[in-house]
Amino acid sequence: MLAGCTRPAPEPTLQINFSPDHLRLVLGGAGEVNITLVRQNLPGLAELRLINPLPEGITASITPSSTTGNTATLRIQASSHATVGSFNLRVQAVQGSISVTSELPLQIEPSQQPDLQLSLNNPTPSIRQGQYADLLVDVRRINLEGTVVLALEQQNGAPLPSGLSATFSPTLPNSTVSILRISVASTASTGPYPLRIKATLGSLERTLDFPLTVLEALPEPDFQLNLTQHLSLQRGTTSSESIAITRINLSGPIALSLERFDGTPLPTGIRATFAPAETEGTLSTLTISAAPDVPLGDYVLRVRGVQGALERTALVLLNVFDQAGLTANGAVWVAAQGDSGAWQVVPPTAGSYHLRIGNAAERYGWAVVCSKTEAGLTTHQVNVYQLTLSEVRRLDLSCPPSTSSDAFSDLSGQLNNLGGHYAQVAFGTASDFVDPARTGSFPPPRPTPATCCKVRATAPPT
Repeated sequence: MLAGCTRPAPEPTLQINFSPDHLRLVLGGAGEVNITLVRQNLPGLAELRLINPLPEGITASITPSSTTGNTATLRIQASSHATVGSFNLRVQAVQGSISVTSELPLQIEPSQQPDLQLSLNNPTPSIRQGQYADLLVDVRRINLEGTVVLALEQQNGAPLPSGLSATFSPTLPNSTVSILRISVASTASTGPYPLRIKATLGSLERTLDFPLTVLEALPEPDFQLNLTQHLSLQRGTTSSESIAITRINLSGPIALSLERFDGTPLPTGIRATFAPAETEGTLSTLTISAAPDVPLGDYVLRVRGVQGALERTALVLLNVFDQAGLTANGAVWVAAQGDSGAWQVVPPTAGSYHLRIGNAAERYGWAVVCSKTEAGLTTHQVNVYQLTLSEVRRLDLSCPPSTSSDAFSDLSGQLNNLGGHYAQVAFGTASDFVDPARTGSFPPPRPTPATCCKVRATAPPT
């Protein structure tokens, strides 16, 4: 007969896991981390605590601080004056004689307040009398969207002096670059000119100072190239543009080509021809084509003209775009979000809506408003879609039938605060948000006795 034996119970163990396993905060921000306790043969009450001094400006709390369960939440707050850098927070779990610790990596970064930053590819340009120079202006938006207004003036804010003129292409850039052409008249005085570029977006204004030196004209033969410096081309299509050549005591053939701003070959999918490619006259026609799959966005290019050792260039900003379409049967109002991030009302064309998309991410949005009036009460439904061209090129929608009793709410309220990134739906003291927002106002002015709203945010297709 065999005697029975008893297997010893497993040793009690305790482990701490974090989700996410690290946290990144900006100054003034807060975040939460889920704590999971992995127990083995260890029931009962476990205490949780932070065991090392926190970095300056950081506060943290664990809820609950003791639990018989397996989960808790660590909340961390970074003040606006917290120390920037990388840290490890040590969390300790204690139950009876068993104690374990685990480290949570924490990264504190500077906050990025809304701002504009300007830079020039050539911060000290020199131009001879009777000539021009093209400069590339980089416009960097920090937590800002919208159209930036650019201007060139003297550093004291006065208009440009006599003999100097300037154009920006585009004048109101939605993108991050603009071409500044400074032209100097043959009668302009030589010497230094302290100038500045002024950029304005809403109430925010930034300037960039730089010196311009005007040099005396030389009697040698020369030429200049002139064309529209901000071109748009829908991918899969072809467009032509005239090139004007201004000759200064110069005859003979000038060879023309199109290349990137830095002199390297054109991007894959963009082709260019000149007719004629080598001209003894003053005109040539540039034909540009974009393949159907070329990436959307801005391309900084230059037309290059060469005769012997003499070379001149003219910058061109080419925006390759595509088009999104929408059919919204029964809609009373449609807004679209394009490259600038702003929402604008879109009028229909032959029953359809069209939106030009020229950003590299191919992102866009539609906001479709349906409406009905019953017993003197007007009700609305707003459907917001955020999409990319790779997901949906054309969206076909229909408003719910006006006889549908559950398609609209009868809340009395109004959609307010449509600037920025969110639209707010307010009903009494309660409110909710729809992302993304639309600039403008909703409902549009209508001769109705009452207005009420329902907002439904529709997620983009997956």
